[in-house]
Amino acid sequence: VEVDEQQGRAQLRWSRYRGGRFGGYRVERRSGEEEVFGVVARLAGVTDTVYVDAGVAPEVSYFYRVVVEAGGRDWPSAVSGRQGFALEPVALLAPGVDPQAGAVRLRWTRFAGPQFQGYQLRRKVVGTDQEEVVGEVASEADTSLVDGSARAGVDYEYRVVVQAAGRELSSNTVETRLLLPPVLLSAPRVESRTASATLEWTRYQGPRFRAYQVLRRTA
Repeated sequence: VEVDEQQGRAQLRWSRYRGGRFGGYRVERRSGEEEVFGVVARLAGVTDTVYVDAGVAPEVSYFYRVVVEAGGRDWPSAVSGRQGFALEPVALLAPGVDPQAGAVRLRWTRFAGPQFQGYQLRRKVVGTDQEEVVGEVASEADTSLVDGSARAGVDYEYRVVVQAAGRELSSNTVETRLLLPPVLLSAPRVESRTASATLEWTRYQGPRFRAYQVLRRTA
């Protein structure tokens, strides 16, 4: 028995029956928690010695055997060893912060298991329990997403949840903070005769500009 973890199936092979009065092969399976074998397939050809079981579930152990029906009797094979496969989560990579776009760019490894349903990027503010869904990705090959709703100066914690085979698999978490590009204030030009100060600064190069605010304090 060979288990394909990416496809979520088990392939069985057995030796061909060489006797007379052949009636068929009966492929039987039981889970690790069951005591009785159940029939999963019947093969009528004596040369049919391969069967693919696509009905296995993740995180479950199985045992297999092949029963030859011949001469009005059943001739069971030896029982296979324990078989099963596990679903593995993806790994969330280090995020990239884009100050000019005001966004956080996130990437993760591709899911390598069966029955993929979607990726879900989740975010919460560090130190809180309230989590929100930033975005969802339906393509298994699409492993990136841009969070354009992050607020500047806030510490966020991100994780990617893979939905597959009716389960949710959580990645590792990463923390990051979006910092927008600052402006540079030049030394003020003070005019004594008019009791005024002229201030100049570099232009803001980031997103979501609303206004400049000039603040002053007395020493």
